[in-house]
Amino acid sequence: MGRKKIEKPFTNKFNKLKKEFKSGEFDLEELDEVTREMIIDLADLTMKGITEIENVHIDTWKQRVWMIIENVGLLPEYKDTDEDQEESEEDEDEVMFDEFDEIDPEDLEASGELFDKLWDENL
Repeated sequence: MGRKKIEKPFTNKFNKLKKEFKSGEFDLEELDEVTREMIIDLADLTMKGITEIENVHIDTWKQRVWMIIENVGLLPEYKDTDEDQEESEEDEDEVMFDEFDEIDPEDLEASGELFDKLWDENL
């Protein structure tokens, strides 16, 4: 008799993201959309008091998703001065997505190595 495959939709979704990220061959918009969906799912489950998803603590899932968001560069650059804030507001439309136009493959490789290390530590 064959073994029954256990469906793990959250794990499968994350593993697909991880694989695309590590290969450097990903669609930034798709990655952004999927990570947003995962954040919404994690928030909903947290609000419902769920502490474990597919035998993994929910905080570990939050860390994993956050690592992808940070390492891919989905967050705009942080500016902490009032002057920078005023400048940022003036150029908001131009600045918002400029940083996504050019992704250096060497940065992705270095991020991938860091990601692997953090991923292994969180398993």
